[in-house]
Amino acid sequence: MIYEAKKSDVVMSLKEGSASIQNVTLENAGTLSERVTDVTSIKKLTIVGPINGTDINCIRSMNNLKVLNLENADIVAGGEKYGIYSWSSSDPQSTENNKITRNLFESSPCEKIVIPKSVTSIDQGGFIASKITSMEIPENVTSMGGHVFTYCPNLRSITFLADLKSIPSDTFQGCESLISVTLPKSLVEIESSAFRGCSKLESISLPEGLESIGSDAFFACPISSVIIPSTVKNIGGGAFNDTKLEYIKVPASVVSVGTYAFESTIMRYVFWDSSMDIISDMFDDRMSPNCIVYLSKDVKVPAKWNNIVYNGVAEKIVLTADEAKPFYCPKKFKAKKIMYTHDFKQITGQGESAGWETIVLPFNVQKVIHEDGRILAPFNSEIKNAKPFWLRALTKKGFENVISLNANTPYIIAMPNNGAYEEQYCVNGKVVFEAEDNINGVDILETPNEIKSEGPSFLLTGTYNAILSNSTIYLINKNDNSNGFKAGSVFIRGLRDVDPFECFVSPNGLSTKSIISINEVVRTKTFNSLLRNGKKLKPSILDL
Repeated sequence: MIYEAKKSDVVMSLKEGSASIQNVTLENAGTLSERVTDVTSIKKLTIVGPINGTDINCIRSMNNLKVLNLENADIVAGGEKYGIYSWSSSDPQSTENNKITRNLFESSPCEKIVIPKSVTSIDQGGFIASKITSMEIPENVTSMGGHVFTYCPNLRSITFLADLKSIPSDTFQGCESLISVTLPKSLVEIESSAFRGCSKLESISLPEGLESIGSDAFFACPISSVIIPSTVKNIGGGAFNDTKLEYIKVPASVVSVGTYAFESTIMRYVFWDSSMDIISDMFDDRMSPNCIVYLSKDVKVPAKWNNIVYNGVAEKIVLTADEAKPFYCPKKFKAKKIMYTHDFKQITGQGESAGWETIVLPFNVQKVIHEDGRILAPFNSEIKNAKPFWLRALTKKGFENVISLNANTPYIIAMPNNGAYEEQYCVNGKVVFEAEDNINGVDILETPNEIKSEGPSFLLTGTYNAILSNSTIYLINKNDNSNGFKAGSVFIRGLRDVDPFECFVSPNGLSTKSIISINEVVRTKTFNSLLRNGKKLKPSILDL
């Protein structure tokens, strides 16, 4: 190919202080070194015309090069061979026509490289360990090898304009800055470890037409949500292992899911539309005990799993405060039985605020049972033989006693546990809150966006998520006797993280307070709260 250029157009050098921009038009490959000046000062280089291995070696000598524009250049065979650094046993390579050959731009200092629009293929390791920050794969590229962008530490975005069918193995492995990926619409397969270890890749859009997601494809990526296209047939082992997936929908098209495909996630719910059985190894033993699994077909699930919803009905839903795992109901259903277990350990006060906790649950509680079989109920609820506990809701007048614990409503709660009380009234240990209806089912509604009650000067907000501690929310000092306050007596700003099924307080408007009291004014002791002649007494609703 012959490139016509006037001699005055061959080299143009523009100085930017100590930097240099050079635009070069070549008539013959292998002549770049004759056309540029002071290679160590070049930061931006545009080449028009043919380049071969000799020119590549010249470019590699430009240690300060930041931008390389080859859009209108053509890579051709011939010239010197160039070396490979990543595989010391590999022989030096030669350039080929219209191809980015193996490790061609390996360890390049360039932050931006514009690929020639004439390039049709990119071989293994084409840009491995380079300093590029973004890249467009031009539309003429029809094939790509593995490891093309492996360990490019600064690569933040990649856009595929080409109609590629596959993202090869290890293509972006270890690209720790990658945050944006635009995949080709023609994509059929993402091969193994393609995005493994992309530690900032929080989201990705997978195109319809995709059929296979390889093993470890997104291993250790912080992806919190992803839509599996309805065309996907295979999900490889470990494909989403060690991600931050909160939910997944496995479409009816899926016929194969590998071992640990969804291991070490923080899954809150799963929609399983596939006809294949669910094997426990697809997830793992650390799967959230509060995860809800929706089945559209009658498939087998692991025997130890609870929380299975089939055709809108669950036999049993088991929720727990253990492990601080989140809960979320994206679609309403009916449960024949639902229960939540909480461990109460605090010492409650006598005539003073102490021993309070917070609670919010996604169902209307019908029964409360201690692990020893005792029936418990809020004060004044008039349930026969029930041992009382304190339950209060926030109103515009402050915290007020209530007799029922309703769905998606925040409360403060305390179980009597004080040496002044008779043993039969003291509650220490696991308590189960439950509801049951084997005929009509218990309604479990979609989780609201907000669960709030408004008081005279602050809001009480319930959550089913874990929330990191911050200066805008106040947490009850549960199991915490520090700061000069008894455990379970006050809300303290930024005290700790919020656990699922807990509530937190936030002031109405700006506040300089670091402490918010539960009653604002501590209650006075009641007659019933005093020991008389050493006799232990029954707790009173006024004791806290």
